[in-house]
Amino acid sequence: MTSEDAARDDIAWMQCEFPDALRLAEAASLAARVEPELLRALRLLFPAMGADAEADLWFSPLVQQQNAVMMVLVPAAAHLLQQRLKADAWLLDKAWKTITEIHAPLPPALRTQEELAWLALQGEAARPEAEKKLAEILTALVRDGRSGLANWGSQALPRLPPTLHAYNHFSTLAWAVQLRTPVPGLGSRTGMTLSSSDGLGWLLPKDLPEVRLGVDLRDGVLHLSQPAADATYAITVPATEPAAVEVIERVGDADHRRWIQTMPRSGLISTGVAETRIDLRTADGRLYTVPRPDPAVELKRREEIAEVQRLLNALGFASPPLPPDGVASPATRVAVQTFQLDQDLPLDGLLTDNLLQRLREQFRQRAGQQSVAVPFEYRTGLRQAFLSSALLQGSWDSLGRPSQRWSEVLMQSFTADDGCPAFFATLQFPHDLVGETLRWRVMVTTTAGVEANGVTSEIDEAESRDRHRVFTLGGGRAD
Repeated sequence: MTSEDAARDDIAWMQCEFPDALRLAEAASLAARVEPELLRALRLLFPAMGADAEADLWFSPLVQQQNAVMMVLVPAAAHLLQQRLKADAWLLDKAWKTITEIHAPLPPALRTQEELAWLALQGEAARPEAEKKLAEILTALVRDGRSGLANWGSQALPRLPPTLHAYNHFSTLAWAVQLRTPVPGLGSRTGMTLSSSDGLGWLLPKDLPEVRLGVDLRDGVLHLSQPAADATYAITVPATEPAAVEVIERVGDADHRRWIQTMPRSGLISTGVAETRIDLRTADGRLYTVPRPDPAVELKRREEIAEVQRLLNALGFASPPLPPDGVASPATRVAVQTFQLDQDLPLDGLLTDNLLQRLREQFRQRAGQQSVAVPFEYRTGLRQAFLSSALLQGSWDSLGRPSQRWSEVLMQSFTADDGCPAFFATLQFPHDLVGETLRWRVMVTTTAGVEANGVTSEIDEAESRDRHRVFTLGGGRAD
């Protein structure tokens, strides 16, 4: 249930149980805060209304917070009550005059919040005046450096009527506030947007620090990450929350632009892009051209990430096991952090050379003490996904010891680095069997339901038609 749905239910309940208190709430809905003095003055607008309506409202579900000196309405409830108030011209006029009179001594920021709410209920005719008010606040905050307005805006903007969100200066003011006082969810609660023609440079605080943003371009997908240590390329951006980076795709003579404005402080965000020149423009106007990846460097990087994934699987830090596809997915980063936690390392989730070396060391130590992990991969080499499953069968039992009765395990699917469907499984074998030769095969099921032996070539024995592969246990890889 959304906050608006909950507020609608509360209003319906109040209509049935406390109709006078609800009427009083409508009159008070324009106020930034409601003191007992204001509540009494608003009640006196209704000669037949008893004093108990004040208490009924004060302790009702329409109130977000209250203390001995004031109360504040739930924002979603206030928005709905304001719409009811708008439909009653007499009460709107009387309530506004009462609020302005009682609240005349309040700080200008609170009175401006109330005036903006009142202007929003006056329709398009009052829009120029509302835009002027918003522009004045924006100027005071950005040009005059009145930083205290950012704290006010973080509280006031979500409480203003939603009709103001479409005004020209509202979204800009919301960004200016967010850049100075990061508020989780402010964007979703105020409709913050950036058009492709906008920039944030003039809104940025002068003392705003910078951060490094990792950039990877692979297979038509642009990956942006923080921190940037394990990316192939990095750019410097203002440390805004949320970060705002404009993606510019140069397609022929036209530029396709869009802002990515929900970048988390840590993690990965990806977006599809055209196979063309890609530029990134930061909030302060710096322009970067994303380099096309060197195929050799890209292949080496994917192989290293795939090795990290295999080692994490073998060491038991990935659950479920990771497909060794060479993509630094969120699941891969979680498994890396699990390993880092076990090793008392910084929990940054970065796939660095040092991490790979540490994993290799742990694998060698564990293999020497306990068992040998062997990763099996079955690659189809065909682009078409014609297999629904693959079953690894081998000449060992459930404990990994040689057996005449073969055991089997379902393999997991992934996309190999050649872009074709593939399957993998990682098994543990006792270390005292190193040097032992074992047999294995893969039984596949097609999408049409046909089962077959996935090993197509027969063994090199004249009198045998068996089709399987062999390997000598030693911590190696079975393909």
